[in-house]
Amino acid sequence: MGRQLEFEPGEALQKAMVAFWSKGYERTSVSDLENSTGIGRKSLYRMFEGKEQLFLAVLVNYQHLMAKQNLSALMRAEADVADIQGLLDKLVSSASTSEGSMGCLICNTAVEFGRENEAIANHVEAFFYANPPCASQCSERGNCQKAD
Repeated sequence: MGRQLEFEPGEALQKAMVAFWSKGYERTSVSDLENSTGIGRKSLYRMFEGKEQLFLAVLVNYQHLMAKQNLSALMRAEADVADIQGLLDKLVSSASTSEGSMGCLICNTAVEFGRENEAIANHVEAFFYANPPCASQCSERGNCQKAD
């Protein structure tokens, strides 16, 4: 039987996400990840199998977090142009925060990697394919008529 984890994986992902988000994948060292998460190298590798696997888990976590925080209102059947406006207002106001000033982790990753790393490029592509339908579904239902 393996050793019991001495940390909460979800919390470690959140802390690793901030480290990757602020420095990018390449400039974030394993030492940076140890410092930001408070978890030793061996434990990080045991849980996530390596820096790239941890980064992929961070991207999945980020996608779920952004969908929950930003897109859930647009996924409702009754979503309308006011919901789109609300999302845009929220994004503009969050851009002035320290986290918001770092940009979008997925966009930053797309710029950093392009198509160099297939696994990472697939996650970036999946994010963009998964999210555009929100506004188009609103439009297709006829709920997004121009506001007066």
